[in-house]
Amino acid sequence: MNKPSVYLDTTIPSYLFEEREELQTFVQITRQWWTEERQHFDVYMSEETVIELNQGNC
Repeated sequence: MNKPSVYLDTTIPSYLFEEREELQTFVQITRQWWTEERQHFDVYMSEETVIELNQGNC
């Protein structure tokens, strides 16, 4: 059986490294999803998203 697909923009990977206090709730939710739910999905990211993440402007 195929897993559902999830296409990531820069938000999810960015939240894994976010340090601003006002965004820590989102960071916690993102980390929890990545740990507990990610294995239930085929996760994809566009080349443009990877380039944006590498630029550090997210």
